[in-house]
Amino acid sequence: MKKKCPRCSKTFNCRSDNLFECGCMHVILSADDYRYISKHFDDCLCPVCLTQIKTERQCSPKLPAAPPLK
Repeated sequence: MKKKCPRCSKTFNCRSDNLFECGCMHVILSADDYRYISKHFDDCLCPVCLTQIKTERQCSPKLPAAPPLK
């Protein structure tokens, strides 16, 4: 299913119906990353944004990731 990423507004294919084929399954996130994403976003993020959030939070683990892109 096509979705619009709430962080970057780009369209991406979400395969929440089959997680083994979903692009987000290739981005390994920590429990803290999941909590941060759940707190700040109501829907799926594209794999690019998931990777960016993971990288930003690894570089500055005490700081939240940058606000959503608009």
